[in-house]
Amino acid sequence: LRLFLMINLFTGEEGVLLRMADVIQSNMAWTTRNSQYALDRSAVYVDLTAKIHISPTLLALPLFDDVEGNPFGDGSGYVITVRDTKGY
Repeated sequence: LRLFLMINLFTGEEGVLLRMADVIQSNMAWTTRNSQYALDRSAVYVDLTAKIHISPTLLALPLFDDVEGNPFGDGSGYVITVRDTKGY
């Protein structure tokens, strides 16, 4: 699949993407042991939860010290929590 993706990046042909979809559909039909498996009737989603610690690059300034929920009170950084769901 990586090879097909690289070919598509250089050529821009839609047929390469369709071939990738065929390979994925065949693999899923074999994996689920369902010969009627169809990719166009499948719902796919990703649920992401991540915590990101951002450290200051130059100086440890007390810019975010008073922000509610910040576990660092010494100016050494800030934590952002990201939650997102994407699907098609």
